[in-house]
Amino acid sequence: MGKLQPVARSFAAGLLLFLTMQMSQSCIKEDLSGCENEELLLYVKVVDVVTGVDITGTGEMQSAGLYVFNRNKDHIRTYTLSALQIAQREPVIIHDYDPAGMWISAWGNIGDEVLCSEMGEGATADDLTVSLKPDPLHPGYDLAPNDFFFARKEVQGNNNLQNREEIVFTQKNAKLQVTVRGLKDTNAASYYFEIVNKFHGYDYRGVPVSQITHRQEKGIFNSREELVSPIPWLFIHSANQNQATEEQSVWVHLYKEGSGEIIQTNRDIHGNYITLLSGKTTNVLIDLTGGDQGQFIVQVVISPWDEIHQWEHW
Repeated sequence: MGKLQPVARSFAAGLLLFLTMQMSQSCIKEDLSGCENEELLLYVKVVDVVTGVDITGTGEMQSAGLYVFNRNKDHIRTYTLSALQIAQREPVIIHDYDPAGMWISAWGNIGDEVLCSEMGEGATADDLTVSLKPDPLHPGYDLAPNDFFFARKEVQGNNNLQNREEIVFTQKNAKLQVTVRGLKDTNAASYYFEIVNKFHGYDYRGVPVSQITHRQEKGIFNSREELVSPIPWLFIHSANQNQATEEQSVWVHLYKEGSGEIIQTNRDIHGNYITLLSGKTTNVLIDLTGGDQGQFIVQVVISPWDEIHQWEHW
């Protein structure tokens, strides 16, 4: 009699384990509301857009906000991470994890220059946008975005028994460097640029939101008496980055006090439209020296994020 008890206990334990596994699988397949949610360990990684090097531990990304949505894209929760948590690779523990499907939209180093939507009760993924703020010093114009990071992840059908995932951040925006050659008056204070972009922000997927935005920027004269951007200007990147079109092209206008607009262009000498690429620098040369009065030549070169193209001077 005493020999049968361990066998009975072993059989009961095995049966309990089997029933638990069956219930867990049933929870996933049938989406039963009474089933207990699992936990997901989400690890944050930050990668430099130029080198591809892991910069998570450098402290370059000072903060992050992770917006978690269920399979129906209803907002579940927002998690925030400090610089220390990011650098130490502390995982985000998502308690409402649903293996059947989740969306995560993540933003790092969001500055005061942009507006990130408040995600209140009943909010969905479509309510999440990051958009430019109006420029308080120049009515009708917008502020430049800061150099923020972005990551997105769709978790679906995770078969990882440990429920571990990784989300990778990298720089999001585009840069624009403008050079104007051949201006007679080299007083920089006399000029200002107006840049017209067709995109005003991003949605939860990081896709640019179509809305015309105007920026006003000042230039400086370099040692070759060219009017240039002091540093590359940051912009929301274009939507179709593989093929530039007139509908999403960027317009560059140059104004001079007392003369009004003296230059406007949205394409180069070959007819290619000026476009802005995520993690890249668009270099635009407007050359007034090679044409008749009022005529100019435009050239465009795309360079890496951290490089400014050095135009040959002939």
